[in-house]
Amino acid sequence: MGLNPRSGYLVLADFIHPQLYVLVPPGTGSAAAGLPGIRILASGSQLLMPATAHGTPSAHWLSPPRENATPRLVPADQLTTHLRAALGADQPKADAS
Repeated sequence: MGLNPRSGYLVLADFIHPQLYVLVPPGTGSAAAGLPGIRILASGSQLLMPATAHGTPSAHWLSPPRENATPRLVPADQLTTHLRAALGADQPKADAS
C-alpha cells in the first residue's frame, strides 16, 4: 500500500488470536464488507490496545502510534482496493449498502 510503518498508522497484530487490526476512519469500514477473512467491528466495539509504542508479547504494534502526534487511520477505500487485489481479481465487489 505504500504506507510507511513508521508513519503512525494504527496497525495492531494480535498474537493470541492470529488477527491483524487495521484502524480506519469511523463509519468507513463497510467498504471491506463481504471480503473473506475480514470482520468489521461495529460501532461501540472495544479493542484493547497496548499502552506502549511496542506492545506486549500478546499484541504488538506493526505500525505504532507516534508520540505526541494525532494517530493516523488507514483510508478504508485504499485498504479495500489492496485487499481485493491480494485476494485476486475474481473476487466480487462487496455491496456498500
